[in-house]
Amino acid sequence: MLYLHEQKLLKPFYDAYKANFENDPAGRATLESVTGKTLATLEAAWVAWMTRRP
Repeated sequence: MLYLHEQKLLKPFYDAYKANFENDPAGRATLESVTGKTLATLEAAWVAWMTRRP
Protein backbone atom coordinates (compact mmCIF):
# COMPACT_ATOMS: atom_id res chain seq x y z
CA MET A 1 0.00 0.00 0.00
CA LEU A 2 2.85 2.40 0.73
CA TYR A 3 4.15 1.82 -2.79
CA LEU A 4 0.77 2.79 -4.25
CA HIS A 5 0.59 5.80 -1.93
CA GLU A 6 4.01 7.05 -3.00
CA GLN A 7 3.05 6.57 -6.65
CA LYS A 8 -0.12 8.65 -6.02
CA LEU A 9 -2.19 5.58 -6.93
CA LEU A 10 -3.61 4.48 -3.59
CA LYS A 11 -6.80 6.56 -3.70
CA PRO A 12 -7.44 5.86 -7.40
CA PHE A 13 -6.95 2.15 -6.71
CA TYR A 14 -9.20 2.16 -3.66
CA ASP A 15 -11.94 4.08 -5.45
CA ALA A 16 -11.77 1.72 -8.45
CA TYR A 17 -11.60 -1.33 -6.18
CA LYS A 18 -14.79 -0.31 -4.38
CA ALA A 19 -16.53 0.39 -7.68
CA ASN A 20 -15.41 -2.91 -9.25
CA PHE A 21 -15.59 -5.18 -6.19
CA GLU A 22 -18.53 -7.22 -7.45
CA ASN A 23 -16.74 -8.13 -10.69
CA ASP A 24 -13.17 -8.15 -9.34
CA PRO A 25 -13.23 -9.04 -5.62
CA ALA A 26 -9.52 -9.88 -5.55
CA GLY A 27 -8.68 -6.53 -7.15
CA ARG A 28 -6.22 -7.98 -9.66
CA ALA A 29 -7.74 -6.49 -12.81
CA THR A 30 -8.39 -3.23 -10.98
CA LEU A 31 -4.78 -3.00 -9.81
CA GLU A 32 -3.52 -3.70 -13.33
CA SER A 33 -5.90 -1.11 -14.75
CA VAL A 34 -5.00 1.62 -12.26
CA THR A 35 -1.24 1.09 -12.49
CA GLY A 36 -1.17 0.37 -16.21
CA LYS A 37 1.07 -2.62 -15.49
CA THR A 38 0.62 -6.38 -15.37
CA LEU A 39 1.00 -7.95 -11.94
CA ALA A 40 4.38 -9.38 -12.95
CA THR A 41 5.64 -5.97 -14.08
CA LEU A 42 4.16 -4.31 -11.02
CA GLU A 43 5.84 -6.85 -8.74
CA ALA A 44 9.20 -6.20 -10.39
CA ALA A 45 8.74 -2.44 -9.93
CA TRP A 46 7.72 -3.01 -6.30
CA VAL A 47 10.77 -5.19 -5.60
CA ALA A 48 13.07 -2.56 -7.13
CA TRP A 49 11.34 0.13 -5.05
CA MET A 50 11.68 -1.95 -1.86
CA THR A 51 15.39 -2.63 -2.36
CA ARG A 52 16.04 1.13 -2.64
CA ARG A 53 14.30 1.87 0.67
CA PRO A 54 16.47 2.56 3.72
